[in-house]
Amino acid sequence: MKKLLAIIILSLCFITPSQADDIRDFQIEGMSIGDSLLDYFEAKELKNSPKAKYKDKKFTTTTIKGGFSDTYSLFLLSYKTKDKNYTIVGISGSIHFDNNIEKCESERDKIFDELKNIFINAKWRDGIYKNSIKNQIESITSRVMYLNDGSAAIVRCRKYFKEWKVKNNFKDDLNVTLYKKEFLDWLNTKAYK
Repeated sequence: MKKLLAIIILSLCFITPSQADDIRDFQIEGMSIGDSLLDYFEAKELKNSPKAKYKDKKFTTTTIKGGFSDTYSLFLLSYKTKDKNYTIVGISGSIHFDNNIEKCESERDKIFDELKNIFINAKWRDGIYKNSIKNQIESITSRVMYLNDGSAAIVRCRKYFKEWKVKNNFKDDLNVTLYKKEFLDWLNTKAYK
């Protein structure tokens, strides 16, 4: 009986789940939540890149052009402002789909299906937002996934108004975004207040 119990316990120790429940298990261009940005970029590049304007300064989001990426044209990378390791708490990659929102939405759905296969226990929802930012964004169609730990993965297509695109040299785009719970909570409560 003791041998049988030992065999069962040992066999359970070697079973590994095939699906993930941790946002760190998904990567965007090899980068994931919890990685150090210093593994991918020089500190000088991070310090000199454009930053998002938040009222609260707990976190910093920096913009890096995707010249190193074959897929993404732009990255928004977030970390705690005082973190000397630049540990990633939020990452967003953008792909341009100028004047082809149907292809953008098709790609969005493929990526989201991949996320659903990775994070099988996550809760998700779809959203459609019209004229979400006055005179800038005509529509946003998003698919949002919330993991058990409160982190989130978002895949969305943004269609800009033509006048805004011409004036600001913007293109319709697909965003793939990962947020650690702490950063997501901060964005929703303190970042802009």
